Amino acid sequence: MFFMLKICPRNESGVSLIAAIVFTIMMSTISVVTVSLVITDNRTSGNHIVNSQAFWLAEAGLERACGWLRQQDPPPGGLSPFTQYNDVALGSGTYTVVIDPDDQNQGNYIKEYWITSTGEVGNIQRQIQIKVKMCTFGKYTYCTDSEGGTIWFITGDVLEGPVHSNDRISIYESPTFLGRVTSAASSFRKGGNYNPTFKEGYQLNAPRIDFPTLQDVFDNYWEMNSDPPPLTIDARFGRDCNIQFNADGTITF
Repeated sequence: MFFMLKICPRNESGVSLIAAIVFTIMMSTISVVTVSLVITDNRTSGNHIVNSQAFWLAEAGLERACGWLRQQDPPPGGLSPFTQYNDVALGSGTYTVVIDPDDQNQGNYIKEYWITSTGEVGNIQRQIQIKVKMCTFGKYTYCTDSEGGTIWFITGDVLEGPVHSNDRISIYESPTFLGRVTSAASSFRKGGNYNPTFKEGYQLNAPRIDFPTLQDVFDNYWEMNSDPPPLTIDARFGRDCNIQFNADGTITF
């Protein structure tokens, strides 16, 4: 028994049409994915820029608050947090700074503060928080306001920490300064064979340092206390002390 098979010729135009449709769909898909990636990348880049702007606004508020604290004499009292700067406009956003006195500030002469600075651009916020502490003159190896008589640094002198004077610093021959040297004067007083060693460099015409007075200490005490401090007068070893009791209840000595 024989079967007759009929072979149909290929429709080339139909195959080409299908291939074209598949290719078009693939290219459309690739285009959509590419556009989506570009949009996502642009959004990511934009968010990064806005985040950076908010961060630097917070940094600006922090620096301004630190500068403000340095100028306060006496330093802020109390223990309650306070807003020093609120929604200050800068650039494309704002910053807000809150200063919180440390709970241990009560009765302590060396104050500490928490500073929280928040930068905001649009709906993006960045926040920085640091703790700052008052500096003492203890960090200096040598620190003076007015030299009075001339004090010379000479060969063999080795100063291991920072040195500052609101007056001229006198140098003779070859002393060694291991820390940075600063002076509010425009020059050093130079003795013979002037050849000092400045391991950390030096700065002339530096800003003056304000020294506290005894009145500053009293003001700081009364800000935190209601009872007067005990008074001890040492008149041993042949020393004399004159005490005057005033009509207003105070004493002069």
